[in-house]
Amino acid sequence: KDNRSSLLTSLLSHLGSKGSIIVYSPYEKTQLKKLASLHPERSGEVRKVIDRLFDLEALIRTTVVLPEFRGRTSIKVTLPSLCSEFSKSYEGLSERTGIADGGAANEKMTGILRG
Repeated sequence: KDNRSSLLTSLLSHLGSKGSIIVYSPYEKTQLKKLASLHPERSGEVRKVIDRLFDLEALIRTTVVLPEFRGRTSIKVTLPSLCSEFSKSYEGLSERTGIADGGAANEKMTGILRG
């Protein structure tokens, strides 16, 4: 069963109509654009959500340079460098969960949702 329509309805309801939505990559924007193209009758609502997105990674990439970043801006690199309390948050993650990147996380979630 394709649940994207009900997902979109729930998402729009939960996000409301005011305030910034902070993301850490263009991924969410890309997925919202896909949802809008699949549901053109709701594309205006989705566009309003997209207009509220604030990409924190873009800000970090253009304003913060630390040797610890090693030229990268992924949250796995920047978060532990900027917030020491997260320095061990990703250690052993792939061994514990089998998830080493966004693609693996997506596959795992798809498996959970399909049962």
